[in-house]
This record gives sequence, C-alpha cells and structure tokens, in this order.
Amino acid sequence: MDFEDFIIGLDMIKKFKLAQNEDLKILQKTKREINTMKAFEEIEEMKVNFNEHVNKNDFITNLHHLDNIKKTRIHSLIENYNTVFAKDKYDVGTVTDYEARIDLMVDKYCSKRPYRCTLEDKIEIEKQVGNLLKNNLIEESYSPLAAPVTLAFKRDENTKSRLCIDFRELNKIVIPQAQPFPLISDLIVKARNCK
Repeated sequence: MDFEDFIIGLDMIKKFKLAQNEDLKILQKTKREINTMKAFEEIEEMKVNFNEHVNKNDFITNLHHLDNIKKTRIHSLIENYNTVFAKDKYDVGTVTDYEARIDLMVDKYCSKRPYRCTLEDKIEIEKQVGNLLKNNLIEESYSPLAAPVTLAFKRDENTKSRLCIDFRELNKIVIPQAQPFPLISDLIVKARNCK
C-alpha cells in the first residue's frame, strides 16, 4: 500500500492535531500553532450571507473593536485571498465545461403569458434581467418556452427585489435525474495523483 492510499478518521485528526497544507501534505500542528488558532477563534465572527456581495471596504471599516495585531492579520488574510471576494452580487462564477440538459416526459411547450406588474416592478425586472445578461448568467433566447417572472419581498433589502421565475408548468413534465453519491473508493482513485 502506498503512503497516499489511506483514509484518516476525524478521531485521529483531533487526537494528533493534524492539518493539511496548501500542498495537500498532512502535518501535525505545534503547540504554538494551536495557541494561535485559539486566538483566532476568539475573534468575533462577522455573519455573511455567502450568496450576497460584501464590499471589502465595508468589511475592513468594521474592525474598529479589534487590536492592531488582529486588524493586521485580517488585512493580510483579505489581501492574500482577494480573488475569492465577489465583485458584486452577480459575480457568482461559471461552469464552462458542462452543459445542463433537461429531459421532458412529453414534447410539449410550456408557455405562460407574463404576470401583470406595476411600472416600478417592470423597471426593476428589466434592470435585473439586463444585469444577468451583462454578466453572462443568462442568455437571450427565442425559444417557444416561456415562464413568467415576478418580484418577491427581500427582507434584507426591505423591498420587492428578489426575481422569481415560475417554472411550475415546466417542472410537471421534467424527468427527474437521479444523482447517486459516488463511492469513496472511486473518489480515492480519482484523487490519488491530484496536486
């Protein structure tokens, strides 16, 4: 058995205080590192909704209650991992090597006319659709399939701003796709030579 071909349980990780570094090597933490981690745990957490954009500058200005050492650590973390911060709420990333496929039970077009809405709602819908198009999260289509949209109340913005698409008619004729969990042995084989 190669050194890479084994699984370490959580009980062993806790008992021997193991950690994995950036090179995927498993190392044992020293007492100094453990004390540093405990100090980090004392830092007050800022609750973040991960599907929403957080302005980096707003985050930094909320550090006034921390001492300079903790502020410096947080600033360096933010700078080191700058690329993981979303630039805005439309910066959600994309999957380029996979095309979604929806299989239908019957060849039928689901087309419903748009819902009535106020002029303000119509302007907000057009603005959001424009932003989604601009950020390549959706694409323009001339398909006979059509689903109506509406705006729902968004508590954190205290306004009707959540864009909702009514796919209920389409969902009735979609063939559900079973997505079984992969076997651990298959995952180990795939991950064996990963770096």
